[in-house]
Amino acid sequence: MKINGVISSLKNIVTGVPQGSVLGPLLFISFINDLTELESCYLFSDDYLLIAGGKNPSLATANMENHISNESNWYQQNLLTMNSSKTNVMTISKDIEKPPNLNFQNQSFKQVDKIKYLGVFLDKNLNFKRHGSKMKQKLYPIITNFERSRKFLSQSLAAFWSKGLIRPNFEYCSPLLFCSTDRIKRNF
Repeated sequence: MKINGVISSLKNIVTGVPQGSVLGPLLFISFINDLTELESCYLFSDDYLLIAGGKNPSLATANMENHISNESNWYQQNLLTMNSSKTNVMTISKDIEKPPNLNFQNQSFKQVDKIKYLGVFLDKNLNFKRHGSKMKQKLYPIITNFERSRKFLSQSLAAFWSKGLIRPNFEYCSPLLFCSTDRIKRNF
């Protein structure tokens, strides 16, 4: 590669995927595709979700440690290391007791009360209030500009604006959001 007249030296890649390449995303997906064969593992592009359940937080934590052990074996076979600083754990439970810390091979994972996953803000109570307020914050300027500009727009351009900028935000994950116990539509 040549930048500002300086040519970088060549390096052999023994494992992993070269960053910044055109084929990088495709190679990455091919490289980690068999990770989904592990139990309770969900993969979307480069987002990875591991789920474990149990009758109480302690049992769920023990199940998660078992899943992480299986995941760790996959990492070792593929010459990768787990980055605990980029890993968050969220326990969803009706129990008010603090969930036990999740530790594996001297790695401690950060316990969080809320997380953003694939554009949806989730919290430990699954009430989606934070997601509703974030959507409101995101959509307010779009809708305000639409209302101001509406009288200058043709019918087809107004429909294009509405269908392209406003409607997708309401429809994204709507089955999940509108089936929750604390419906997001109360926030609008």
